[in-house]
Amino acid sequence: DNNIISSYDDNGVHRNEQNKYKDATMDFVQVDLSSERVPYPPGYFDLVVDKSTLDCTLCSDEASAGLLCEAYRSLKAAENNGDGRGGVYAIVSFHHKDLLLPMLQNLPGAEWTVKHQVIARQVEDLISNDTNSASTSLPINSPTDNANVEFPACSAEVSLPTATTGTCAFSWSNNGEFEPNEQYRRFVNVFICQKKYTSKTAKTVELDRDAVRKHIHKTNDEWFQSQNPMLTKKRIEDLRLEFGTLLQGAPSNYLDLKHCYGILFTDAEREHLTFDYFLEDWRAFLEDFPNIAKDEMTFETACKFLQVMQ
Repeated sequence: DNNIISSYDDNGVHRNEQNKYKDATMDFVQVDLSSERVPYPPGYFDLVVDKSTLDCTLCSDEASAGLLCEAYRSLKAAENNGDGRGGVYAIVSFHHKDLLLPMLQNLPGAEWTVKHQVIARQVEDLISNDTNSASTSLPINSPTDNANVEFPACSAEVSLPTATTGTCAFSWSNNGEFEPNEQYRRFVNVFICQKKYTSKTAKTVELDRDAVRKHIHKTNDEWFQSQNPMLTKKRIEDLRLEFGTLLQGAPSNYLDLKHCYGILFTDAEREHLTFDYFLEDWRAFLEDFPNIAKDEMTFETACKFLQVMQ
């Protein structure tokens, strides 16, 4: 009995996929993982495929926690026989390995092995007629459990840009802004998370969602603050100018959150960080700084917010 289930949050996409694949042997469910469960019992699936879904949810700790907890809960448990391996959660991601690998390997309560490899995507070259210039979907390196796996070496052969940190930069400029370049879409990270049998997995079906949420938040902060800090000198000066312009002649040095959202982030960043996600981050920020004004920011608060929340 081979069942294929496709899950979407967006109602329009959900309907379109149902119509598109109405003759296929697939079931479609609409789930908001930030607040809902997948309507299947624990251990139901042998395989869960995540095609950049985790990438999209990482703007929201709550949604990311819901996704990972539900993926883990719904995977087939490993049995104490044979090789002792259970269901597989396969993730395709554009995010850097050094961000996602520790997030998955150290996921609180998760008993699984995590393997990683980089795959070159087959991307159509719409500019050149040279069909040989398209990337091929061959693995760059072998699957590994080692957290020290690197992106493909930066060389003329694959033409990957080298960042100042010594790793290959696909999406972040040196001033900390999200600026996807041509290479960003040519390579993806693939993570294979497979449940394993331990004395814990025999008893534990669900992860602690609050612990997972805090782990995601901490991992995100640590990586972005060290690798791609948003609060660069240039951004500080740009913000100082924006605040000064908007507050000229104003009775106070505060800006409302809607205006702050507009000047704190670039157009590319706002495509990923919606206003609702921004408010979610703002509320989390206020938990650590309860004496700050709740509905507005000063220039100093804005800089602190970017520094802390990344």
